[in-house]
Amino acid sequence: MTAVRLKIPSLLHLGDRGVMEVPGDSIAEVLGYLIERLPGFQAAVIDGRGGFSGHLMVVAQYAGEPTAVLVARPGETRPGLLELSILPIPEGGSSDIRDMTSEEEEGPVGFLRSFLFMPGDREKVLAKTATVAADAVIWDLEDAVAPPNKDAARGLIAASLKPGGYPMSIYVRVNAVSSGLCETDLAATVRPGLKGVVVAKAERADDLRLVGRTLRRLEGERGLPLGGLTIIPLIESALGLVRAHDLAAASDRVEAISFGGEDFTRDLGATRTKAGHELAYARGVMVVAAAAAGVPAIDTVYTDLDDDEGLAGECAHVRQLGFSGKLAIHPKQIETIHRAFSPTGAELDFARRVVEAAGHPAAENKGVIVVEGKMVDRPVVERAIRLLAQAQRN
Repeated sequence: MTAVRLKIPSLLHLGDRGVMEVPGDSIAEVLGYLIERLPGFQAAVIDGRGGFSGHLMVVAQYAGEPTAVLVARPGETRPGLLELSILPIPEGGSSDIRDMTSEEEEGPVGFLRSFLFMPGDREKVLAKTATVAADAVIWDLEDAVAPPNKDAARGLIAASLKPGGYPMSIYVRVNAVSSGLCETDLAATVRPGLKGVVVAKAERADDLRLVGRTLRRLEGERGLPLGGLTIIPLIESALGLVRAHDLAAASDRVEAISFGGEDFTRDLGATRTKAGHELAYARGVMVVAAAAAGVPAIDTVYTDLDDDEGLAGECAHVRQLGFSGKLAIHPKQIETIHRAFSPTGAELDFARRVVEAAGHPAAENKGVIVVEGKMVDRPVVERAIRLLAQAQRN
């Protein structure tokens, strides 16, 4: 007998039942169980690929009105359980969205729009971490720190890490595995408060797996949740780019891949320009490799700190290509990045109408529906769900 571990928020008006396990050998049995025991609950399956081994998207209704999207994935804590998360459908745009996931649960990195670099050897800079508005901060042990200062930077980062001490995710950029410094970086900085590591100049999938094994050993030695720390490879060379998919799929710990355009153009011998035409091919490869591996892609930094209009234009361009966020080098870039990578009110309104239409009884057993004169099929519905989920997390 298979079961579902279901988290039910009060927003669904189904009572404060917390977590419940629902028996059933099929999606239909599970939904039937819920409908029978939760008055007013209705569900329309949008996508059930792979059954309990894959994922499931459901539109939940209360009193005939679409109320939330249920996204299921295989459970990590107990075999045979499918963990079902609730994503509420916003009624008035992003201001009405409430986070219905557990407080301990981290949002997917694809919903992180900005990653701000901070030099790991500057105590006054690290002390300002909590005051910046970035979704994630990367404390740097690589290019921003001169070799004589790396030991001091490791100690400073270790002292600055604290569980729950910052309103954003904290990462450390470690030196490339080939440098011989990576293991020392990890040993010094893996401790409570760290979300993951950004691996500089990533070129070999085996290197990322080695980092993963080192993280697992350190997690075990230091009482951290096994498998909790994540890896973001930073692709900065021609070799790294041609192996982008291998890097993205190297380990379950890889939660995104990121692009370092400055070092990449240097490796190519190309001229770095503001227009960025020299990065067009590489950016295309990055988003395709990331999508094929099922992880987000994060774009390179924009180095002109005084050109906010140029930054906004580049953000809009790479978001259209498929990037989920952008690296940053100064706090004043964050607002522009967030604005570019956040859904607009019009996008949210249309996404909500798409999800509502997909959950309407009239849409049952139809491969394609029409919303506001536009043809909508399953990929469009899935994109709408992701957009609503992004707004919720942000």
